[in-house]
Amino acid sequence: MEGPINPPDAGAMEPGELPAYLSNGVIGLRIRPNALSAGMTLVTGFTGEHPVRQIEAAAVAPYPFAADLQLAGVWMSDLPGAVTLVRQSYDFSAGELTSRLRFGIGDLTADIEVLTFVSRSEPSIACQELSVTLNQDASIALRSLVDTRGLAGRALRSGHEAPGGGDIGDGRLLWESGGGLSVVGIAYATQLVGGQSEPVASALDGSGLRTQHSLSALGGVTYRLRQIASLTPGALHQQPDLEAARLAYWAKSLGFDELRARNRACWAELWKSRIRIIGDDRWQAMADAAFYYMMSSVHVGSSASTSIFGLATWHDYHYYYGHVMWDIETFCVPPLTVLQPAAAQSLLKYRSRKLAGRGTQCAAARPPRAAVSVGERTAQWRGSGAASGDGRLA
Repeated sequence: MEGPINPPDAGAMEPGELPAYLSNGVIGLRIRPNALSAGMTLVTGFTGEHPVRQIEAAAVAPYPFAADLQLAGVWMSDLPGAVTLVRQSYDFSAGELTSRLRFGIGDLTADIEVLTFVSRSEPSIACQELSVTLNQDASIALRSLVDTRGLAGRALRSGHEAPGGGDIGDGRLLWESGGGLSVVGIAYATQLVGGQSEPVASALDGSGLRTQHSLSALGGVTYRLRQIASLTPGALHQQPDLEAARLAYWAKSLGFDELRARNRACWAELWKSRIRIIGDDRWQAMADAAFYYMMSSVHVGSSASTSIFGLATWHDYHYYYGHVMWDIETFCVPPLTVLQPAAAQSLLKYRSRKLAGRGTQCAAARPPRAAVSVGERTAQWRGSGAASGDGRLA
């Protein structure tokens, strides 16, 4: 048994099932079987007023990886019946999700593969690669969208340039949660690999921010649209959209392949602490899943503790509202002191900072103004030895 056991591939969602979940403890994504449709985003430090309970709760942020494909003048989003969901696969060993689709208009067919991961090495960064292969030559368009539709909250500002001028990638957005309790900054950058295109970025509208790449594609050739997004909560920066823009631009300069390699290296280190069970592989599969989701739910770069279900939620799920319960210290911190000691220390530091509030605290509650940035926390994490798994506390 060389690596962790992945769950079986999945197709269309069955009634009662939840979409796939990716997280690094700072950013959490719910990804639909059609990975080009907007899912759900949570960011630690981003809270809003619950529309029914009127309490502070984890707030849904704009989805950074919505996308669309145009064939024969028809957008996939306008003809969902022409989309076939082939399968969706987890790679627990690397914290990656791969979604495969097929979209056809008449005799023209596109095979689509979507690779998504949330970076553990750079915790404010998430990445997605959309690969398209046609069965014949055709003109196509690929669109990347930071989707704001259906969200409680409002855009405070947006733009495509840094203050004073300069390139920051494709766009940036400052989003305020419902009730005005907090803000989150989002910035994104795109890159087309395998073809020539002049990207066109649109101003913010009712659907969000978007960038379109149009090209003449050859049949049998694979074209890749790479999307890199940074999400920064106001809890960690006074100008989170500008900070997100800087981080997104830096991440694009670093490159998708390097970001992916660093993320895989972090997961390889974590899996060195894998619990091995002798006997029935069913028990090993359950242990691997538990390990994976616990590791996904915490990060030393987080501004707060985690809720019981981490940054995972969905419509009408879950009633904990992103709050931190005593269960975290009882059930999660003890194993984390061995598996991710620096992250365990961060959970306890959050709780100690909030002692004055007693009672239940929200997972994304604002830390003191003296809190360091995600990047600084990551640097401390690397320097602490936790990245190499030596077990030292920061």
